[in-house]
Amino acid sequence: MDQITQLDISIGRVSRIADELEQQVAPCPASRLRFVTWVTDLVGNPSRLAEIEQALPSIPQCLVSAYTAWVHAAVCDSPRPILFTSLSHAVPER
Repeated sequence: MDQITQLDISIGRVSRIADELEQQVAPCPASRLRFVTWVTDLVGNPSRLAEIEQALPSIPQCLVSAYTAWVHAAVCDSPRPILFTSLSHAVPER
């Protein structure tokens, strides 16, 4: 499988998690690309992605909490966006 096909598959997998977050928590104030990129960064690795996928439609509370904080911080418009270093820790950008 070529890299473009792998990337397309990965984006589709992460998009399903993004869809669940929007449906269960709140609409995302960011563009779809930024949102999917955020979820990708937060999930971090393929094995964690597989774990989350298998549990869908249930979403880990740490992911729900991180997303809720991200939405409430209005990351799209904030001059100091919040960076998430893991699924459970938010660190304000300096």
